[in-house]
This record gives sequence, C-alpha cells and structure tokens, in this order.
Amino acid sequence: MRSTQFLLTGLITTLLACTAAQATPVGPIMTLSIGGTEYSDPSALISRTVSGGVFNNSTFIAKGFPEIGTLAEPEIDLVGSLKISGAGILVIKITQQHNLNPANVNHWVFDSEFSDTILRAYTGLKISYQSYIDTTDAKFGTGTSLGSLLNTGTTNSYSDAEHDTVPGTSMFSMTEIITLTATSGTNSSPGFSASLSGYDPPPSVPEPASLALLGVGIACVGLARRKSV
Repeated sequence: MRSTQFLLTGLITTLLACTAAQATPVGPIMTLSIGGTEYSDPSALISRTVSGGVFNNSTFIAKGFPEIGTLAEPEIDLVGSLKISGAGILVIKITQQHNLNPANVNHWVFDSEFSDTILRAYTGLKISYQSYIDTTDAKFGTGTSLGSLLNTGTTNSYSDAEHDTVPGTSMFSMTEIITLTATSGTNSSPGFSASLSGYDPPPSVPEPASLALLGVGIACVGLARRKSV
C-alpha cells in the first residue's frame, strides 16, 4: 500500500514538472500584426501582402530570432513596400516576446532606427513610428517608450535613431508600431524600414589619466600609513 502511494506521488510530481516545462517559453517568439490581423512563424521570417482596401498589394516583411539577432542581442526588423490607391489608415506592429537576459545584467541598451523613402514628390502619406520594450513580456507591450518619429508627408526621406538604457530583467518584449495615414493615392512605391535591437554594453574602460590619478591616490594612502606607523 505504501509503495503504491510512493508510486502515485512520483507520477504526480513528474506530471507537474512536465506541465511546468511545457508552459515555460522555449525562446523568443515574434508576431506581426497588419491591420489587426496577427501572423507568426517559428522561423521568425514573415512576409505578407495586403489584399484589398487602400493599401492593396502592399507587402511587409518581418524578421526576428532566430532569423536575425541572438539570445544575447535580440533584434526585430520590419520592411514595408507600399501601394496606395486612396485615403486610409493602416497600423502595422511587430513584437518579439520572451527575450531572455541569461546574464541578468543591470541594464540593456536599445537602439531603435527608422527610415523611409517617400519617392519623388509624393506627399500624400504620413508615417508615425514608435518603439517600446516591456518588462512584463506582454505581446505588443508598451511599457517603456524608446523612440518616436513622425513624417508629416512634406519631405522625401528622413532617418533617426534613439539610444536608451532601461533596467535589466529576466524576460521582456520588444515592439515597433508603424501607423500609415494616406491622404491620396500614388503610382510610386513608398517604402520604409524599421529596426529595434538590444544589447548589454561592455563595461567602460578607465582612461589613462584616470588610472594615473588612481595610482597617485593609492601611493599617497600607503605613504600616510607608513608615517603613522
């Protein structure tokens, strides 16, 4: 009877352990959202073409781990090639959850970059770009804002980069949100590219002058101790 109880206890413990293992994320998971419709792929390389509407035949390509980046330096990229036939709004989001911090570093540094090419003299499109990291690891989480750029449709192209430091965490999500607002159609093909990457910066190396001052200070302390003796 007692051996049966031990056997049942062992089986229950094993089942609970297996369930916990299945619930634990294996690694980063990337998701692409186009107009509210979500897409995901284990290869983290997603290409989708819009069917219908003002942005018909517009194509978006999203990349994440393991296609690009590493566990130590996660990265997500989004490229869009646009076809616009009138006035309308389209929101595109890319997110990557379960980014790990195996070294449990104190800070991560994130670079968010965005550039677009509004070809020729086309001014019928406004592009808003926002990037975030979220330490609750939420899908499309917007916990900490990293960068925010807005093209008002009056220039042919622009680019910018944001560099921010945020507290380290064991797991976090990265998100980029692009909002396209078209006021008219075009025969050209405006496009954009967006990238968000994170890394643990190497420790700063003291300058030679700082090391020299430190050496002088140590020498003075040693000399003072000798005199006191």
